[in-house]
Amino acid sequence: MTATIERGSATAPVTSPAKASQPSTPKKTGGFLGSSNGKKVVMAVTGAIMVGFLALHMLGNLKIFLGNDSFNEYAHALRTLGEPLVPYRTVLTVLEAILLISVVLHMWAAISWPAARAGRGR
Repeated sequence: MTATIERGSATAPVTSPAKASQPSTPKKTGGFLGSSNGKKVVMAVTGAIMVGFLALHMLGNLKIFLGNDSFNEYAHALRTLGEPLVPYRTVLTVLEAILLISVVLHMWAAISWPAARAGRGR
């Protein structure tokens, strides 16, 4: 013998799964550079630029041990890098700007990194 169970009306409207809204998670603004991984990439790239500058700068300064003429030729070569295609000292100025931007971005990434904030007690 089978029993039939009658069901009452639903107390809340039922929506199909396709229409059900997904709970939204708050997204951080700022895109890739606002994320922790983006800041790590900025730190790595700018750090590599600064280490490269340090190595090249050290090698250039070692020219002083070869004598004044050698060092002066090296300094002149830096200033005339790219001539006659580019004006005097242009390439050196661009390299200095890249180094300055790298230092600023490196500091920004270090200060704004979430792990740094947690370490400072924020």
